[in-house]
Amino acid sequence: MAVWPAFAALYPTWEKTSQVRSNQYSNGARPSALWLGHLTFEMPGVLFIATVLSIAYAAVNQFHGLGYFWLCIVLYGIAATLWAFVASLMFKTSLAAWAFVAFVNAIVFLLYL
Repeated sequence: MAVWPAFAALYPTWEKTSQVRSNQYSNGARPSALWLGHLTFEMPGVLFIATVLSIAYAAVNQFHGLGYFWLCIVLYGIAATLWAFVASLMFKTSLAAWAFVAFVNAIVFLLYL
């Protein structure tokens, strides 16, 4: 849960460092449309992970309200992906952005526990 959203920071960071993003902006792309496109690209992975986790918890047969659990995981995936996009603005390398997002997500997870 702490590591998989961090992968969303890789491509936006690479776009920024290779000047692809500035080229997109100069061609008329708006930042909101660009981020929404990135989020749309990440959504199948978020839905897949939420579904796999829900199926795994359904197999244990100790939990109720798995539909709500699935919805919470999907919303967490969207929020964590957007957090990764924001964090990618602060770093020059993709590895640094990934490591920072994974570290912060792990710390927040430990605090939550």
